[in-house]
Amino acid sequence: MYPIVGLIHCCGSRGTSSNRIVGGVSAMPGEWPWQVSLQMGFSGHMCGAVVVSRDWLISAAHCFQSVNKPENWKAHFGTVYRTGRGQGAVWRSISRIIVHPAFNQHTLDYDVALLAVNTSISFSSLVQPVCLPSPTHSFSTGKNCTVTGWGYLSDVLQKGDVQIMEQSECKRLYTWPVTRRMICAGFKVGKVDACQGDSGGPLVCEESPGKWFLAGIVSWGEGCAQPNKPGVYTRVTEISNWVLGKMSPTPTARARVTGTTSPRPGTPVVGPPGAAGPPGAAGTPGAAGTPGAAGTPGAVGTLGILKAAGTPEVV
Repeated sequence: MYPIVGLIHCCGSRGTSSNRIVGGVSAMPGEWPWQVSLQMGFSGHMCGAVVVSRDWLISAAHCFQSVNKPENWKAHFGTVYRTGRGQGAVWRSISRIIVHPAFNQHTLDYDVALLAVNTSISFSSLVQPVCLPSPTHSFSTGKNCTVTGWGYLSDVLQKGDVQIMEQSECKRLYTWPVTRRMICAGFKVGKVDACQGDSGGPLVCEESPGKWFLAGIVSWGEGCAQPNKPGVYTRVTEISNWVLGKMSPTPTARARVTGTTSPRPGTPVVGPPGAAGPPGAAGTPGAAGTPGAAGTPGAVGTLGILKAAGTPEVV
């Protein structure tokens, strides 16, 4: 099985074939049409992200630890230029930031966040969604995949080919924990790698002819392109069900998109009253309605904040 993208029917196609990515080369317009530059005011490019549908982007949760208000961010796509400009370039404001509830800011486990754009994206030859893989799919060890990003130095989008690494080998090379929610890619000799400023960007693999799938989200590493220090990415197959659950246009999801806030941790939610029971022979009143279930306690130790207007949601 390959994709489980139920919200879009066409994905992973490129218009052109042919951090900063250390050891990479410049990309052509439309070559990686799902690449997003997340920019913040006068600071400009801060992180990467990936187009996964007309209304949603995916990025790394750690990008939003310091600046976490959606209104501070803008997403630029349809361009290879770091400035976010160029013919065909478009941008959107961010209306919501949803951080994975299990995100650990110390180990970077579950390093993923979903971003809702304020206006649906129009697809073109320069802007396309990437395909999401099935949770059961396995990206083969040794497979050549591609990482893209601007980093902190390059003015033009960079691309670099890296190899998927055996998980046990990656664990051996790092003293930091490499969990099952992480996937490693690179070379033992280094030379090609994502770097600072590429966080949140895509690691993509061509799993069927002309179809590119999101294997990883740039997360962390030791140095940049150092020998025996591969890049570590959020493993998308481990979080794709969560992603699709948040993206699905269910009534609950629609309510959240319109700005309905969740209760504070531990606050009971009172359910609607039950239907009145039929009157008994002597006019006995119907049974009282069942109260709603108590609110789920908020996650502890993720971003150290409660969900509130203008902050990332841990849901």
